[in-house]
Amino acid sequence: MDGIQFGAVVIISIGIFLLSFFEKQEFNRELKAEGQKIEKKYKIRAVAIIFPILHCIIDGLGPFLDGYYLEFNQLMSED
Repeated sequence: MDGIQFGAVVIISIGIFLLSFFEKQEFNRELKAEGQKIEKKYKIRAVAIIFPILHCIIDGLGPFLDGYYLEFNQLMSED
């Protein structure tokens, strides 16, 4: 990846994170305004954000490392 592509991925990732953070804050304000109690399972937002990100990273590393290993050890071409 070029620097500009990496920068675009970082900007998009930060935007998605901030969007989810602000939507969660707004959702909590609406629940408090209605007098409803916020359930404990909805308070664990870090876990809800971290697991999908980790899944994407781990899922993406698999094919990348497969290709790297095959080319590095000269076992066969990635194609």
